[in-house]
Amino acid sequence: MTPLFADDPTYLSEYSMINSRSVWFLLPLNKASSIALAFLLLFFCAHKQTVAAANGQDETEDRELVLVSSDDKDVGVTFPNDLLDVVSTLKNISSKTISVDRITSRWASTAAEIEFKKATLAPSETMQVRFKIQNRDSVGRYSHIFFVYSDNSREPIGKIAIRGFADWIIDPVSMTLDVGLLDYQKSIERTLEVKARAGESVSLTKISAPNKWFDAKIVKSGKALQIDSRKGMPWGAFDEQIVVDTDNSHQRKATFHVKGDVRGAIVPSMSPIDFGVVREGSSAEQIVRLEGEVGKKIEVGKIQVSGAQASATISECIPASISCKLLKLKLDEQTMGRAPRGIVSISFPQYDATLPIIFGGALIGKDTVVRDLAKEIEVANQSSAGISSAFRAATNRPTALEMSVPEGRGPLLKWEMANESKIFGYEIYRSTDAKRGFSRVNELIVPRLSGDGGISSVYRWRDSSAKAGEEYWYYIGVVYQDGTKESLNSAQKVLAK
Repeated sequence: MTPLFADDPTYLSEYSMINSRSVWFLLPLNKASSIALAFLLLFFCAHKQTVAAANGQDETEDRELVLVSSDDKDVGVTFPNDLLDVVSTLKNISSKTISVDRITSRWASTAAEIEFKKATLAPSETMQVRFKIQNRDSVGRYSHIFFVYSDNSREPIGKIAIRGFADWIIDPVSMTLDVGLLDYQKSIERTLEVKARAGESVSLTKISAPNKWFDAKIVKSGKALQIDSRKGMPWGAFDEQIVVDTDNSHQRKATFHVKGDVRGAIVPSMSPIDFGVVREGSSAEQIVRLEGEVGKKIEVGKIQVSGAQASATISECIPASISCKLLKLKLDEQTMGRAPRGIVSISFPQYDATLPIIFGGALIGKDTVVRDLAKEIEVANQSSAGISSAFRAATNRPTALEMSVPEGRGPLLKWEMANESKIFGYEIYRSTDAKRGFSRVNELIVPRLSGDGGISSVYRWRDSSAKAGEEYWYYIGVVYQDGTKESLNSAQKVLAK
């Protein structure tokens, strides 16, 4: 069974490490406070860089010990499950001779071969490192981070970042099935229909990576996948994957996800277990009720904790009941370096089953000041000068960035965007019919002009492949950083001249 928790950047938004000087927590706001918050956020963002792992950015804090630099790579647009082959150059930027002895991935889940020879570099000397990385099946912006170590250093002396954007031909939504809560005595039978990008035709050809808990069969002439669960699925949350080959030259493999939560005979009162914010040097604990079938005694077997340093014990409920147990999970004293996250697994011999429960929390530094944003907003509301300053900063926007007019003949499309902070780029779709037959006509995604939310952008794109005298319908598609897409406008008719 595929665990839902691992050493992976996907989970940083929920369970993360925070080592900044202050942390803000937002309480429920009324309408007036929400307006004030909008101005305050504009003010704060002007003074502090916000980093998001979901957009493929690296959130590692700056380290003092940086002796080598690298030419970070942006591989551009790729597709899920692609194999990346990248060569990066390391340079000794210090004034002393250093050794490069090992290079490791930041994420344990990164599938990468790292090819290099241990070397001693004099000042300004360089060396090359080759990476062969098996991309994940996810879409959107991504980054693969690698740390460089010297033999006599516990801390990395440099960092290599390989970034890109994973586009899709098959809509990821059509390859994901969330069954929600599933009784452990029941089965799942579903059919997932493949939905391709407008103008593309994709067929499934072969199941290349079958799954332990689901039987899969290609149906409807390659346009759908039929999924049937097997008996005896483990209890707890799951995200099972079935990899299928396709006939598309860009997206050669499609990974189907079946997600849900098998509700067993024993049900935890909290899953996942959230420790909230834990300060460096402190421990934390949570107590979870385990409720069984009424009138049936719960027999607890082996308890195992993985992924984080923590202890787990079982005690009786209050009031006592044969159908209830208490699980106490206590984190060890925390040190900066990695946020607490893992899985506690409890076996129940009478059912020949194990219940895995995910746990995690956010880790903050020992001296980090925790602030209540709601209270700060209340103070700001009483200070018109502060809000006025933020308002002036928000309204005093710089001149828009503009594309020049492309040369040649053919319909010229123009559009303007006010905020592109969450946008990766744009697609142009064309058809000779207002309601059907659209396909993408730009070979490459048109990249955004600016990631600054305060700068607007004006785009111009010419369709040089249009035939003079023909009527066409066009619409612009927006591609977001997380890989999702939507149309920017309804289809518009243009006469090619």
